[in-house]
Amino acid sequence: YIGSLGRMPATIFPDVFDYVALGHLHQPQVVAGREDIRYSGAPLAMTFAEASRRKSVALIEYRDGEKTIQPLEVPIFQRLERVRGDWETIAAALARLAEDGAATWLEVEYDGVAIPGDLRRDLAELTAGTSLEILRVRNCRVAAHALEAFDPEETLRGLDEEEVFRRCLEAHQVAEGERTELLTAYRELLEAVRENAGGR
Repeated sequence: YIGSLGRMPATIFPDVFDYVALGHLHQPQVVAGREDIRYSGAPLAMTFAEASRRKSVALIEYRDGEKTIQPLEVPIFQRLERVRGDWETIAAALARLAEDGAATWLEVEYDGVAIPGDLRRDLAELTAGTSLEILRVRNCRVAAHALEAFDPEETLRGLDEEEVFRRCLEAHQVAEGERTELLTAYRELLEAVRENAGGR
């Protein structure tokens, strides 16, 4: 259910419609068990959260007044995988995927206890020369470490970008003498990103 969709009965669609195709929801699904009222779903995975979901389209045929509805599975044209865990878990998963040889786009989420020095560099070394391409890296441990010394009720949503960066510097115990230069460079990059986003 999304928002108040669960409150809308299927009876809002009168029987005069032979077929009702609804949009927006990514996952194909029927409404109230009725095959003739469907969310078509996105034919391709829209996020890494959908990597393991099978996609389909519906073929509807009318012959001699009879209607048939046949779901057709959409082939996977680009393999997506989400890998999450500590360094050993991630390294083992990437090794298995590399051995498989299929061209794969990856999202990697690190949630180990240790804070790695340069996670992106280490991941790039693991996947060099393979058919794996890492499109997104999330270091959950850095975010958690940056928040744990403060109010336990805090979330990243409640902090601005600069405060998160300051806390990451603190979490990594960056020397005071280096923080001013790093913060200045960060502000310049952030401003460039904002300008670029505004120009699109």
